[in-house]
Amino acid sequence: MHIDNGYPLYNAEARQRMYFYPPPYYYQGNWYYATPWLWYDGDPHGSYLYSTWESKIVNRMNQPSPVTLTIWGDYSADGSGTVYAKFRNDSTATLNGRVIFVITEDSLYYSGPNGDVWHNHVARDYLPDQNGQTVSIAPGDSITLSQPFTIQSGWDENMCQIVTWIQSDVLQSDSTKEIWQGGYIDVTELSIKEHNKP
Repeated sequence: MHIDNGYPLYNAEARQRMYFYPPPYYYQGNWYYATPWLWYDGDPHGSYLYSTWESKIVNRMNQPSPVTLTIWGDYSADGSGTVYAKFRNDSTATLNGRVIFVITEDSLYYSGPNGDVWHNHVARDYLPDQNGQTVSIAPGDSITLSQPFTIQSGWDENMCQIVTWIQSDVLQSDSTKEIWQGGYIDVTELSIKEHNKP
């Protein structure tokens, strides 16, 4: 995410989403937001060191989730569509949290101030916005949410994904806001919606 609105990959919703968490970087007696920074599953302890990211992500992926997620949808040649996500609570406790949807794009070339030139998972649009939707799911129950979306003309639909996750709103003592489950689907994997001409 680019936090300066002077950068071509800047997204105001992504910047606002960053403030969902407290600043993770401590320097000379103060806390700051920093990029690049790894937040993974709501955990702000990822650091700015790329070399540590893979092991943190792999370790997290090996932990079981209390939620099962299924994603599907439809997509039209005009760039519009609808994405659906079904979240099933497999735990024994009610889950009260928030569901977020975001369109991301991969393989964007831009020479950033930090020297990075290729950017993946760039937030393009939060659906409907960065606040998402609050939900409550009883044990053994499920909910299905949907969001309409549009792939803008300047985006490469072959490089776009729709990412969704369900997350706790409760800030834990270690500054984590737990993500219970997340996933994505390529826009081009969505069912093609046929339109009949008059």
